This record gives sequence, C-alpha cells and structure tokens, in this order.
Amino acid sequence: MKFLRAFLLSLYYTFKEDYSYHASALSLNFLLVLSPMLVFFTAISVYLPFVDVSVVEEFLKKELPERTHVLVDELLKAKKYGTVASGVSVVLAYYFSVNFLKKLHRSFKWVVPDKTRSTKELLMWVALPLGLVIFSVVYPLFVSALLILKRLFPENIVKFSEVLSALSFSSLVILLYVFFLRIGKKRNLGLLFLFIFLGSFTLQKLFTYYTIYIFKGSVLYGSLSGIFLFFLWLNFNFTLILTGAKLLELYESL
Repeated sequence: MKFLRAFLLSLYYTFKEDYSYHASALSLNFLLVLSPMLVFFTAISVYLPFVDVSVVEEFLKKELPERTHVLVDELLKAKKYGTVASGVSVVLAYYFSVNFLKKLHRSFKWVVPDKTRSTKELLMWVALPLGLVIFSVVYPLFVSALLILKRLFPENIVKFSEVLSALSFSSLVILLYVFFLRIGKKRNLGLLFLFIFLGSFTLQKLFTYYTIYIFKGSVLYGSLSGIFLFFLWLNFNFTLILTGAKLLELYESL
C-alpha cells in the first residue's frame, strides 16, 4: 500500500512538474554521446577481418555497375582516414558523456534536491564516462540485434533477450541511483529495480511491436515515423529514470 501511494504520487509529480523537459535534454545529450561512437565504429569497420573490400567490390559490380568505382574509392578513403576519424569520435564521445552526466546530476538535483549527492566533477571526468561510452554503444546494438532476432527466430526464444535487455538497463539505472542519490535503506532498491524493469520492458515491447508490425505496412512512412518514435522512446526512458528517483524519495518519506 505504501509503495502504491508513492507510485501514484510520483506519477502525479511527473506530469505536474514536467519531467519530460529534463528528459528531453538528457535524450539530446545522450544522442551527442552516441553519434560520435557510431562514427567510430563506421571508421574502424574497414579494418575488421570479415570486411573484405574485394568482396564488396564484386557485390557492387553486380548491383550497381555504373557506381562501383565511386563507392570503392569512398571505402578506400574511409580506410585511409579511419584512424583519425575514430580517434576524434572517441574524444567527442568522452566529452559529451561528461556533459551528459552533469546534466543528469542537475536533473536529479531538480527532481529530488534533498536526496542528490554533491558529486565531484573530477570523478565524472575519470570514472563514469568510460562506462557511459561503452553503454551508449552496446545497448543500441543490443536493441538492434533484438529486432533482427525477432524476425529470424520464434517469439519464445527472443523473449529471453527482451528480458535480458530490460534487466541490463535496470541494473545500470540502479547503479546511477546509488552513485547520484542518497539511499536510506538498500532494500528499497529492490522495489525500485522492479519499477524500472517493468517500465523499460513495457516501453521496449511497444517500440519493437511498432517497428516489426506497423513499420512493414509502409516503408516510407514507417521509417520516418520510426525515427520520431525512437526519440520518443528515449525520452520516455529518461522520464522513467527521473520518476524512479522521485518514487524513491516519496517511498522513504511516507
């Protein structure tokens, strides 16, 4: 009963105080971390052993014979400047990850000012960005792989991957709570973990449902709306994180 009251009050504050405003800023900062890392993996892809330029050239000759030489030249240029591009992208991702953590800390301070720790900026520059950079690459790749698996394998096999994805996301959020917030009783994190898990799992199911079943109805409009839906999904996840922080504060104060 106590948890239910705290849950309903946290939803009330989410809409009353417009947590989506800070969630939108966090989404933008997170995308600024993700974008350079995508450039990084694109740049180093030509160095991977399974990327054979000659095989790519043979494929292009069959599919796009008139544009083959242009595309191959672009691949060779990418390989030539790949080291510089990958280095710059990692530096940018590291810089933006620190800004993201600063914004996350300010958002927690706005939502739950009495529970937010005074985190030293030096620690943000040294420790957390590394984990955030790794997560910003691994998690989207995991979600993308999940969408592919849902087409290739039966539902009963992929459901495990969906649960695993939600569990990994929830675990990361709990670590952020422990780092940024003052936790009264550690056992309260179990209820908070359940809340984040159910929320993220539901959002993931809605996103994958649209992508797989509605997207195939219209390639043009489905792909365009899918981009906006991804931004919306990202915003809802950060709103969920801020709501969870408020839920923790209310639960411990009731």
